[in-house]
Amino acid sequence: EIVVGVGMGVESPENIEKIKNIAWTIGAPLATTRNVVHQGWLPHQVQVGISGRSISPVIYIAVGIRGAFNHTVGIQKAGIIISINKNQRAPIFKASDYGIVGEWENHLVPLVDSLKILLDSLNQIHP
Repeated sequence: EIVVGVGMGVESPENIEKIKNIAWTIGAPLATTRNVVHQGWLPHQVQVGISGRSISPVIYIAVGIRGAFNHTVGIQKAGIIISINKNQRAPIFKASDYGIVGEWENHLVPLVDSLKILLDSLNQIHP
């Protein structure tokens, strides 16, 4: 299971819709941070962290998430955490197995495309 998390670094509800469509191509639901919920961009049901839920996907992709403790506590049981953030000092990188410093618009689609290839290969081995 893959989950894509979005934070305030994605900058708008319109960008969340774009990310949701990209995530859909690999069957990944969205998760989010408290600040995104407080802005009204996504419902509380998808909030991850101390005041949300804990999740344990095989892969968690954090997009534009700062990575405050109250969020990362909710993803500590994730298998692999991959983060995309333009701020190289974002705390999320300390909780990540892999980090990409840059704009999500430049990196999310190639990452998801690579995961699609991997998922397709796995599905051929284990239908």
